[in-house]
Amino acid sequence: TLHLNGYLPVDQTGDWAYQAIEICSLALVAYLMRCTFVTHRSTYQEQHDSFPISMQNLVMGCFILAVVIHPNLDRWTFFDIMWTTGCYLETLSMLPQLWMLSKIGEVEALASHFVVLSVLARVCSLIFWYRGFAELRPAHGGFNYPGWGVMGAHVAQLLLSCDFVFLYLKNFGRSKMTLPSSWDV
Repeated sequence: TLHLNGYLPVDQTGDWAYQAIEICSLALVAYLMRCTFVTHRSTYQEQHDSFPISMQNLVMGCFILAVVIHPNLDRWTFFDIMWTTGCYLETLSMLPQLWMLSKIGEVEALASHFVVLSVLARVCSLIFWYRGFAELRPAHGGFNYPGWGVMGAHVAQLLLSCDFVFLYLKNFGRSKMTLPSSWDV
C-alpha cells in the first residue's frame, strides 16, 4: 500500500492510515522474529515440533496455486500473486501450531486465547470477503475462480481450527486446557 492504490480504500484513510499501519506491522514482525529466534529461543519445544509436511512444500504449493488462481486487484500480476500467496499461506500457517498443541496435550491459557482470537479474526475476514466476493470477479466475466479461491481459503481456515475452538469453549475458564489424547489435527 506504500506505492499501489488498488489495495486501498478511496476515502482519506487510504492516504495515510493504511501506510502507517503497514509500517508499524513490519516493525512488529521484525521485533517478533527477534523474540522468537534470539530472546526466547530457549523455550522452543523441539521434541513436539514434528509436523509431517515440509513447510517449503506448503509455501511452494501456495505460490503455485496463487499463480493459477489469483484476483486482479491492482492490475499488477506480481503483487496480486504475492497477496494471494499470503492469503493461502494464512490458511496453512496455523497447522504446525495446532499439530504441536495436539502433541503436547496441554495448552497454556494465553496460547489457547491466541488461537481462538486468530479464529475470530478469520471469521471477520471471511465476512469481509463474502461481502467483496463480486469485486474479485474477472474483468472479462466468467466463473469467479479468484473469489472462490479466497473464500475457500477462509472457510478452510475456520474448518481447520473448529476442533480446537470446540475444546476451548468446553474448557473455558481453566488456567490450562487439557487436550484429549484422541485429539488429532
